[in-house]
Amino acid sequence: MNNKRLEASISIEKLVRDNPDLTYIEACLKYAEANDLEIKLIPKLISPHLKEKLYNESIKNKCVKSNIKPTSLNDFIR
Repeated sequence: MNNKRLEASISIEKLVRDNPDLTYIEACLKYAEANDLEIKLIPKLISPHLKEKLYNESIKNKCVKSNIKPTSLNDFIR
């Protein structure tokens, strides 16, 4: 992982940790604004692990539909 990706991911994670009411999406927006970045650059700057957290948060908040049709208990705890 390159330094910019690591720095962005750590900064976004820290924003969420320090502000419990802040979602990962909101933290990404704050990070982009604070660093004068276009929001479309954020996916290139965050780690795959953080992308997974964003996706899961979006499903939880019903912002996107899950493509997974659970067939077992393991699918629920993915």
